[in-house]
Amino acid sequence: AAPPAAPTAHMETVQWLKGHTSPRDIVASTDSGILGFFSGRRVINLDGLTNTMEYQRRLAAGQMGDYLREHGVRWLSVYGVNAAAGDFSVRAAIPRRTLRFSLQGAGPVTVSADGQGSVWDLRRASVTARN
Repeated sequence: AAPPAAPTAHMETVQWLKGHTSPRDIVASTDSGILGFFSGRRVINLDGLTNTMEYQRRLAAGQMGDYLREHGVRWLSVYGVNAAAGDFSVRAAIPRRTLRFSLQGAGPVTVSADGQGSVWDLRRASVTARN
């Protein structure tokens, strides 16, 4: 049997990244598995459950934007109902809760056809905690 197909929003994001970014660019994503496997880009996972303690502390303090800047992230890929509006959530392990963030500034550089995925250029947008 063939493996299940990847979600459309994820594959559209992969294709956009391949066509508009450098292989040296760093991408952060709230759902990084497909991007990391197919895009050929370095991808930092933002799901919050497999990251370092430094990330967990920064996440809990609402400092995701600083963390991304310090790690050289240029592109942010988010998924979910409000992805095109720049609203996204990540699950923090310590304390165990869902944290909400919002992107401010220029809008996304691309949005998937279903509106469930978007990519943001962090040179033109910033991450703000909404908790």
